[in-house]
Amino acid sequence: MSTRTEPVATADRRTAAPVPTRSDPTPTPALVRRRAAARMVGMGLSTFDRADVAGLVPAGRWVRGCKLWSVAELEAWADHGCPDRKTWAPIWAAMLTGRRTTQRK
Repeated sequence: MSTRTEPVATADRRTAAPVPTRSDPTPTPALVRRRAAARMVGMGLSTFDRADVAGLVPAGRWVRGCKLWSVAELEAWADHGCPDRKTWAPIWAAMLTGRRTTQRK
């Protein structure tokens, strides 16, 4: 009985699966959990939790026992310079009102 070993084929980097990019058709989620929300705004998880309790990040919404953050709101919040929640809430409400008015026409 011969015990020849065949060389193990390695994946060629040129034929490997492409890395997903923003241009991929995969939809971005509308809501994310706290770990993803913290990552989106560049904070660690415990720092994000403290900022949430202190009212320094947009409010999350409870959906079926899970606290979720709006991706669109987090992106807009960052674009507006990361104001505290008290300052941010009316800005976001005005943005939503304007968006709804535009969509109805």
